Amino acid sequence: MGAGREDGNPLRVLDMVRGQMVCRTLEGVVEAYRRVTGGEAEGGCPEFVAVRTKNRFRLATEVSGGYRDLLVNVEYEGHV
Repeated sequence: MGAGREDGNPLRVLDMVRGQMVCRTLEGVVEAYRRVTGGEAEGGCPEFVAVRTKNRFRLATEVSGGYRDLLVNVEYEGHV
């Protein structure tokens, strides 16, 4: 592990369970993000709380092969 991290501390794990959505358009990405993070008023899941987002669309020129994605960590029932 890198400097500044708490080596071996399982409480630091943020992605024990993963899922993915594949969107064919940028509008689809925006809609998926809104549904995951927007809460019930936005047509999303009120049980999810977004705790971290990595927007790798901005970094497309720095990522190998131009691959782009949006990563979202959500909290659900006290777990991230």
